[in-house]
Amino acid sequence: MAAPHTTGKLALLTCGALTTPIVLDADLSDWPLVEGNSAGDFLLISAKRAVGSERDAADRPRRRTLAFTARDDANLYVALRCEVARTALDEARGNAYAYDDLIPRGGDRVELLFDTTCDGNRFPSDLYHLVLLRTGGHVAERGVPLGESLAAARPWPVDVRWQMREKDGVWVIETRIPLASLGVPPGEPAILGFNVARFDEAEEE
Repeated sequence: MAAPHTTGKLALLTCGALTTPIVLDADLSDWPLVEGNSAGDFLLISAKRAVGSERDAADRPRRRTLAFTARDDANLYVALRCEVARTALDEARGNAYAYDDLIPRGGDRVELLFDTTCDGNRFPSDLYHLVLLRTGGHVAERGVPLGESLAAARPWPVDVRWQMREKDGVWVIETRIPLASLGVPPGEPAILGFNVARFDEAEEE
């Protein structure tokens, strides 16, 4: 009898090792060119399970997002380049965001999720959750606030630094997260479960 098997796709990002820290100015020109440190093949949460050439155009967002990663001995750096429908911002600055029946509500935002164990047994309340809002605020939490019946969130006391800039229909974000806040000792290699999600309010995607 043949052993059971399954076919899947592994999404993997490699952090480029930095000799000089990234300057947080929302200018991507100082990021190192490292194979495997970028991601751009994003799918809508509502996408079908098809992979490769079987994916339908309806599974993909209308506006492109690129994500980049890098690290030095003490920090993890994540950058995002998000195409947007409009550049001018009319929203008030702040750090308010919400879900409605698990669907994001509110203005444009990026959410970074970290699983420091990678054992596949985490609850939403175990994850490290960083929300970066286009209005200029951010929220750092342990857990994803999906409602008390599903998952609760509590403050994550982390010294997050970030910068964003908009120009010519592109929203760029650079952020620096201390690795120690994710349980990674200085200078040590690490494998982290990591996910990037973006909510595009104009496209409702």
